[in-house]
Parts: sequence; structure tokens; C-alpha cells
Amino acid sequence: MNKNIVANVVFTVFVSFFTFSGIFGAERPQSSSFELIKHDYISGLISIEQMRVLQVKTLFEPEKLEEKYQSESLSVIKSGTELIMTIRENWSSFDSEEKAYISQFLYRPEKDTSFISTAGYFRIYYDITGIEPVPLEDANTNDVPDYVERIALYSDSTYNAYVNLYGYLPPVIDTSGGNTYYDIYLVSIGAYGATVPEEEGDSSWNDYSSYIMMHNNFYSFPPNEDPEGDTIGAQKVTCAHEFYHAIQLAYDNDATNNLWWMEAGSTFMEEYLFSEVNDNYAYLPYFFNEPFKTLRASIGFHKYGAFIWPLYLVDIYGINILRDSWEACRANIPLDAIDSALSPLGKDVSKVFPEFTIWNYCTNVNALPEKYYPEAENYPMVDIDQYQLTLVHDSLKPVYAPDGLGCNYIDLTVDTSVHGIFEIELTGSDLARWGLSVIFSGEGGCDTSLSTIAPWNQPILFHMPFVEDYDNVIVVPSVVSKHLEDLQYSIRTKVLPYGDANNDETVNVGDAIFVINYSFKGGPEPEPIIESGDANCDGFVNIADAVRLVSFVFHGGDAPCSDR
Repeated sequence: MNKNIVANVVFTVFVSFFTFSGIFGAERPQSSSFELIKHDYISGLISIEQMRVLQVKTLFEPEKLEEKYQSESLSVIKSGTELIMTIRENWSSFDSEEKAYISQFLYRPEKDTSFISTAGYFRIYYDITGIEPVPLEDANTNDVPDYVERIALYSDSTYNAYVNLYGYLPPVIDTSGGNTYYDIYLVSIGAYGATVPEEEGDSSWNDYSSYIMMHNNFYSFPPNEDPEGDTIGAQKVTCAHEFYHAIQLAYDNDATNNLWWMEAGSTFMEEYLFSEVNDNYAYLPYFFNEPFKTLRASIGFHKYGAFIWPLYLVDIYGINILRDSWEACRANIPLDAIDSALSPLGKDVSKVFPEFTIWNYCTNVNALPEKYYPEAENYPMVDIDQYQLTLVHDSLKPVYAPDGLGCNYIDLTVDTSVHGIFEIELTGSDLARWGLSVIFSGEGGCDTSLSTIAPWNQPILFHMPFVEDYDNVIVVPSVVSKHLEDLQYSIRTKVLPYGDANNDETVNVGDAIFVINYSFKGGPEPEPIIESGDANCDGFVNIADAVRLVSFVFHGGDAPCSDR
């Protein structure tokens, strides 16, 4: 085994750390060691290489940290896989002393016992003595700890799901030592788990063999909702998460481009295979609180909360859409691979992203589980870029300008004076292509929603009659281009009067003539939408509307649609 390859491993397991108190509790009595180290890096006091060496020490030898980084606040990483892969690509940046320190932790661990899973897919390595023992409870008295048997059971079930049911390639196994099992090591580490790439496979694409490190007891880890208990819940989701990484590495080992999609997909698979656990709920705020960030953001916890994207895709297009995307990842970066998977359905990322933004608004108190996410009531509410107490505006600009595949939510109150056809014009930066979603909200939350995409370098014009029927209008400008940042836009809104058939923003005899020409002489439809000519709001445009307009203009009759 190439020690330099393995040495790229674990110490990355911490740059994307989180603390229990930071995510799962409202109070933060003190910063964790990881946070203290990261603060010194951000402040320019240490280099990125020094930060990572210190984080390795925090993960494996926290008692050896210098006093300034010591902390009683417990830290744990969701998955070390991302950081392991990043380290592999930056190994040359470390000096010889740093490499020597990191490398001592990165060999395959030595364990005193092993167990082959019932289905024969996995060998689980563990200790029953020493400093990293697993819990020794053995209810069936077969001399294999229940903890180990559960890891084997959940791993077998994930293998069966991914490979036998969903049709993924199996993981690449290093068989040089005669081993035909996929190896899992139960270790004491400051993470749920980590999937370690080892050697290149023999395929024509960039596949890699790997093994998994998984925590040896999950004591004091964050709580979850598994009815069998927090430890069992943590075991389930870690098996689903890390083995999906092993599957992904059978397709492509590309840290630069794949990491966000790897983590989003693995976190989603926790939900898909073990929906009772809901450990991944903890990460949703990092996605919903910053919708302006690009979907493919890989910094921090956003990528874990982005499991909502594959969840959306699977809810709409079925579970095989993810496998198809990984098939395409052998030759494409993830967003292009997702386009490839959607193409047979007549879709691509840009076409479905505006609808995705609607689903993300319709959560919590706005949830409609029968129409959007089935568990949406349990999700946080998306962050609103701005609230406006009136409906009509000349120019609304973003507070936080969206990135490519990011969006804003603008909440407009429908005031009591509003009566007519609502018009929105979105003019976005000509560097990007734009989408627009509009959600009309009443007592039922997400009552009505629509989305559209603009041609390149053209504004989007949107109209909705009967706006007075709603309490709020949520305007959602989105960037459907993939690779840009901080894109500006301007939104203009107005309310057009009913009966203004010729769209001159005045109701007069010209509108009656326009309706007569349309109804009897084959003239053009009322503008900007046909409802503009429906002066009595009966759902039709005909002579009755012309009569209503003449009565209003010349005889003081009822205003158009005043009786609805």
C-alpha cells in the first residue's frame, strides 16, 4: 500500500468540523478546540498546513494540544471523507515534519478481532481490550458484541440497497492480500466515520479502492430520533453515509469537483434508508439559512444540508436518478452529470431549479406534505432576504446577491388597497440566466406557485390575476446559471386594473372597443394576459365585458370586477 496515498487521509477529517453545542444546543459555553484552531488560521496566526496538523492532533491526541487550544467543549465531525480527499490532493504542500506527524495516524489500524457480516460483504475489525474497545454487550452470547453485529447488519443492508436494488457498481476492494471483503475499522476518532481512498482501480475511469473507519462506540454523540436509541441511530446513518462514499469512489475520485455532491448524496441516503433517525435534520439550517449560496458550496456544513437537493430529485424523478448521475460522473463534473441523468426526461438542472426553490419555501408552517416534501413540517423555514409591507415597488434589489444556483426570497404583503392583476418584472445581470418563482400565500401557506425561466439576457415578465385573494406574495429570483457569484438584479412590481384590455394602464372607452374587436372581428387578445379584458370577472372575455366597461366609463356603473 502506498503510504503517501494513505497519508493524505485522516487529518483532513476536521476542517469541516462542528461542535455539539454549536449545532445541537442553543448555548455555547466555550469554543471547541477545532474552533480555536480555525480562529487562529482565519486571523492569520497560523498557516493552513499548521491548522490541519493541529486538527489532526485534536482528532487523535487532544491531550497533547498546547494549552491555548485545550477545550472542554466536545467536537465531532460528520464525515471525514471530504477532508481526506482534499488532503490527498494537497499532500505536497506539507513539509517533511508535518507529513511525518500526520502519517503515523494514517495506516490501516491494527485490531485484535474481526467479524465477517452475515451476507459476506464486510469484515469488521475491532478491539475488545485496550484503549479502543467496542461496547461488549452480547445479548445472544455468540461471543460477538452486539455493537459489532449491528454494524455488520446495517452495512449488509446498505450494500443490498445500493448494489442489488439500485444497481450501483460495487465498491472497489483491494484484493492484493487475498481479501474479498470490504473492510470497516471501528476506532476512537472525533468523527462519525471516514471513507479512505487507497489505490487506483483497474477501470478506464478514475475509480479507487477504499476502506471505512467508523466510531467504536458513539457515546456522547449528538442525539437523534431513532426509537431504538441514539447509538443505534448513529450506527445506521454512518453505515449508510460512509458506504455510499465507497460506492461513489467506484465511479470517480475527484475531490476538487465532487465533494459537495458526495456529501449531499450520502447525507440524503441516511434519510432514504433509515428515515426514522433524522440525524441529518441538524444540517438543514445551514442550507435554508443561506439560500443565496450556490447549491454546490462545499465549505462548512452547507453541503450536508444540501441533501435536500437529491431528496427533491428523488421525490420527483425516482431513486435511480442518483445512480444515473454517478454513472455520468465517470466523465463529467456533478452538475453536468445531473443534467445527463435528467436529459432523457426532457429536463436539466436549470429547468428544475426554480421549482426546487418553491419546495424549499413550503416547509414548517408553510408545509404541504401531500404536494412537496413529505416531512416538510419538520424542516426549518427558509431565510427571507427582505420583507416588504406593500406590494408595489419600483426597484427591489438583493440584500444578499445570489450565486449561480442560488436564490433570494422576497416577501411582499398584499395590502387592502390592492385589486387587479399583479405584474412582476425581473431584470437580472446579463452575465447569467435567470429563473423566477412566485408563491401566493394565504391561510393555507403555499396556496399557488408558479415558476419560469428567462431566455438569455432578457427580463422575465410575470402576471397573476386576483392577487387580492392572497395575503402575501413570495417572489423568488434564482440564478439558473451554474458557476457565477454575487449576481445583481432589479425587481419591479405593479398592479394592473381589471378591464384594461389594451394595457395602457387606464380603463376607458378604448378598452371597450378593444374587447369588441377581439370578440367579433378577430382582433388581438387583451394584453398583457387575456384576463385583462375580463371586466366582469366571469372567466370569459365577450360582449358582456364591453357593456360593463361602457357602463363604468359613461354612466357611473360598477368598476370592473368590483363585485368579486
